[in-house]
Amino acid sequence: MPKPVDMIPVQSSFISAAGWNEDTNRVRIIFAKDGASMEYACPRAEFDSMMADARPGQYFRLNIYKQYNWTRV
Repeated sequence: MPKPVDMIPVQSSFISAAGWNEDTNRVRIIFAKDGASMEYACPRAEFDSMMADARPGQYFRLNIYKQYNWTRV
């Protein structure tokens, strides 16, 4: 049985929350606009950098959003 993903709220107009899925080794994002949930096949270091950034939504948009494959969850 898959473990639930702990979603962390972020201050951004682009994304509302992010979390790391240990089962799939992907970052999970919830978009602020429509609440869609996606997972991106990026390294854990990208997730950690995004969460440490002062502007996580901008970091996501510039470094993860179009650079990595994604799936809707």
